[in-house]
Parts: sequence; C-alpha cells; structure tokens
Amino acid sequence: MRVLHKSTPPLLFVPIETKVRELDGKLLFSLVAAERGYEVVLGSQEKLREQLHRFRPGIYIDKSISVSKEQWFREVHGLRHRIAAWDEEGLVYFDAQTLKAMRLGSDSLQQIDLFFAWGQAQMDDIRSVLPGVVFPVVVTGNPRFDVLRPEYRPFYADAAARLRERHGRILLINTGFPFANHYMDFQALKRAWTKYPVPSGFFESWARVQGEAMASFLDLIPRLHCEFPEHTIVVRPHPSENHETWRTKLKGFPRAIVTGEDAAVLWVFAADLLIHFDCTTGIEAYLLGVPSIAYRNVQTPGYRQRLPNSLSYELQNRSEE
Repeated sequence: MRVLHKSTPPLLFVPIETKVRELDGKLLFSLVAAERGYEVVLGSQEKLREQLHRFRPGIYIDKSISVSKEQWFREVHGLRHRIAAWDEEGLVYFDAQTLKAMRLGSDSLQQIDLFFAWGQAQMDDIRSVLPGVVFPVVVTGNPRFDVLRPEYRPFYADAAARLRERHGRILLINTGFPFANHYMDFQALKRAWTKYPVPSGFFESWARVQGEAMASFLDLIPRLHCEFPEHTIVVRPHPSENHETWRTKLKGFPRAIVTGEDAAVLWVFAADLLIHFDCTTGIEAYLLGVPSIAYRNVQTPGYRQRLPNSLSYELQNRSEE
C-alpha cells in the first residue's frame, strides 16, 4: 500500500455533468479549494467515474443525492474515497414531497460524509420528508450563485459585451420543456421515469403541461420578433431539450437564434430582458438586476415553481401582454 507523505495535499474530485450549468460555479469552488491547500481534479463526470480508481483516496463532490446514486456511492466508498454532495437542482422544486421523490435517496444520504444545503428551507424540507434519516448537513448556498456576487461579476463583463457586439440588443428566452421536447425518444424517457416513486401519471401530466407551455412560447416568439425590431431574440433551450425542434420552428425569423453555447448566466448578464418558464435563471436574473418575465400562458395546477416566478413579473394571460 502506498504511504503518503505528511505534506501530501488532500485530494478533491469535482465532477461536471452539464458544462453550461455547472462549469463556472465549480471552477470558482475548485480555485478556492486550491487556495486552501487542496489538490483538485475538475472534469467531466463521465470521465471521472471511469478513472476514479486510478487516484489515491480523496473526497468526491457529487452533484446529487437521488436514488440513482446509491450503487455509485457504494463503489466510491469501495475505492476508499469519501463523499460530500449538494443537489445541483435542489433550489427549485414543486414541494417537499416532489423533492423527496425526484431528488432524494435515503440510502444515498446515509452514505455521504457531508451534505451542502442550498439554504435552511431545503434542509427543513429534507428533514420533514425523511424524519428518520440521519445525515451530516451544513447550509452553505451553492457556487452556481456565488459567481453572481458583485465582486465576481467583472468576470462576465467582457464576454457579455462581446455577445452584445455580435447580436446587438438581446431579448433572452430560456425554455424549460425537457419532458415535452427531450432529445431522447419519448418511450426511452418514460422508462427513465420508472426509477422515481411519483404518483401514477405525474410525468405524463407534466409533459402535457410543458407541451402546452412550449406551444405558447412558439406563438410568442414570432410576435416578439415583429414588435421588437431592434432586438435579437435568443432562445436557449434546456440542456436536455432537442434544440433542432426550436431551429425548425423558428426558420424564417432571421433575428431569432437558437443556441446552447456558453453559460446561461452569461446570456442573462448580456440581455435587456429575460423571459422564462419555471426556470432557475429567473433567480439569477433577479440577483443580477436584469428584469425577467415568467411567461405562464397556461394553467398548471400542481406544476409551478414558486421561487423563480415570485422573483419575476408573472404574465399569466394575453390580457396582460
């Protein structure tokens, strides 16, 4: 067995699942960790999983604690690594019971050495739905939002200026319709749902709601294209969406572009206005001082994200347009 020298720095693994969502925050996290004496391995989650057995024991920072992580955590422990985790998508959820079904695995929680909570509300909700599960937790926030602090905003200023130079004034539309417009075959997507203990019909209803909302956005974008001739309409689909659907639907509108490039927050920083549907970027826009509209021209009982909508101007029907 290899004996480590006393001066060997502790090793930290920081995997990235979705680059445009996680890279900036995890890069900041890694830099701060390096300044504090850690040796950091930052990279693709897929590649890190494949190569983790080649490294000396360290601390693996996972991005979620769902039921799908239970076997993986056992493998990580088998390689003598410790595990800390946060829930990358744990800030925005319908309610505590949906959070439990979609985001929490009691076995996963009990396998980690430390959980980083977004805030007191998330921690309280987790404890309310898993009252018998004991796990170490600390309220820290998340590095995705740390990069929005005033002292870090100059990091985005030049890149945002280049986006404005390239596209002019920007109306940004961030879509969130992965269940209605997923890049996977719908039947394959349904099979993926089976691992989540949600009520019967939950995902089918959610897909229907998203389909109706997507149709309302497809109706809205041409009108924006006509009514705001000095702006470029930038559509950024959710990372799990089929981007070609949007490109096909928006052919014939030269000032409407569809892109998945760069971090969403960079486009928010560059935009005059954000329009979204139940999207975390509504919170990011609020923190950056960018006006945002939660466009909800559909009835969605039971499927409404409270936080991003409450921080945006909520447009619910055509009479308000």
